[in-house]
Amino acid sequence: MKDSYIRFRCTEQEKRMIEMLALADPYSNGVSEYILDLIRKDALNYRTARVDAVVYGLTKATLQTVEKRREPVGEVLISEDVISAKAYFDLMKKADEVVGKTAARPNHYLVLEAEGRRINHPSTMADVTTLE
Repeated sequence: MKDSYIRFRCTEQEKRMIEMLALADPYSNGVSEYILDLIRKDALNYRTARVDAVVYGLTKATLQTVEKRREPVGEVLISEDVISAKAYFDLMKKADEVVGKTAARPNHYLVLEAEGRRINHPSTMADVTTLE
């Protein structure tokens, strides 16, 4: 049973355009189904990946970089190994909350990893980030 709602803002002109497109689509049973069909088609281009916060640090004896701590922080949608900058920053914020004290130690640093690969840091919010 469908009982969840999503509200979003648009202009009256955009609203009319969506309603007209939904009516024109022979497979649509209204605006909701029309929008959901668009999302389902778009979702075929993505895959879900678990993201871990990983803290690396130096060993005292050999001064080699080793993994010190790993914690799951969420999931992200990936398309052709590209992740949105907003998703990166949201997950990094959560990662800092989860492992921040460990990462704050001297010679330690925090990274995000998905599918066993590091997620590159985007330079701006408008950027995208990739798996390395």
